[in-house]
Amino acid sequence: EDLSSDAPPNTPKSLYVILTDDNGRDFKSPPKPYGVFWSAEGPGPVNNIAIELWPKFGSVKSRDSEENIDGELTKPGECYDGFACRNYGQTALSMHVNKVEVDHERTFMNLYRKGLIEEA
Repeated sequence: EDLSSDAPPNTPKSLYVILTDDNGRDFKSPPKPYGVFWSAEGPGPVNNIAIELWPKFGSVKSRDSEENIDGELTKPGECYDGFACRNYGQTALSMHVNKVEVDHERTFMNLYRKGLIEEA
């Protein structure tokens, strides 16, 4: 989703992903992407979306341990990171906002090898 619809044309945008991880004991299990967002205003708008997601993962009453679920520990310009134990300690959930770093040269080389782009 593009969160920069109000930005002037040609404004540089960054890609951010919200990741959720509910497999706290399985270190081989990768976090699950919840959503991918373009933002010209840095991670702030994406952080807000992540913070607003917490109620979807259980009521406040069922959380017995939590850290930064309201985003108060996240400094301006930083990506959000929060954690909560749910269901009275039976499960855990961590939620992160990460900036997607892209190696353009590698991306174009892979596209070229697959025949999806051609030399000029």
